[in-house]
Amino acid sequence: MIIFRGKLNEECLKYIKKKKLLGAFIHCSVCFLLTAIPVMCFAFAVSYWCLLSLIFTCALCMGITSADRSFRDIPTETHIDDDYITSIGSQCKNTVPLNEILEITDMGTWYKIKFNLKFNMYFVCQKDLLVEGTLDEFEEIFKDKLVVYEPKKKQK
Repeated sequence: MIIFRGKLNEECLKYIKKKKLLGAFIHCSVCFLLTAIPVMCFAFAVSYWCLLSLIFTCALCMGITSADRSFRDIPTETHIDDDYITSIGSQCKNTVPLNEILEITDMGTWYKIKFNLKFNMYFVCQKDLLVEGTLDEFEEIFKDKLVVYEPKKKQK
């Protein structure tokens, strides 16, 4: 078993917050569109004043999304065993089978884990937070999925 435990550094926190913000935007957009279509049909059939309810709907979607995607629940522990990877935060616990991992990107001081057909921002492994196991064991488990990050060069 491999365990990463502790407080994430600023680089990892920035990545997680960016992913959570993107997830919140997508969630809000989908909720708004799913409720806006019936409201617009009703407004065109009955009264155009019903379109004002879209303002309330938009505010409600944004409120629910921001409450759901709070930045307080940052993962503090990641367990990797033979079959599963588990990320534990103060309010949630996510477990995903290892065969769902599409790629692991070595970002230098931490690993970014990308899943097959899943949007999940809770899985990062900061190298200096390793408390059980070794980095060699980690890289051996994921040797066929490990990719080294290379920053894009700016063109002149």
